[in-house]
Amino acid sequence: MAVWSGGRLTIYEATQGAQVVKANVAKSLALDPAVIDVKSSYVGGGFGQKGPP
Repeated sequence: MAVWSGGRLTIYEATQGAQVVKANVAKSLALDPAVIDVKSSYVGGGFGQKGPP
């Protein structure tokens, strides 16, 4: 899920690589990575989260 609010994009993603998600989304949408936040709650170990987007 993604929310655009107040000039910032917040992405809620079950990923092991939040920085990778941020970089890929920034490149895909031609956005400054500084306006993107990726929230990935720890759900227990590497098997509980996904790989790259």
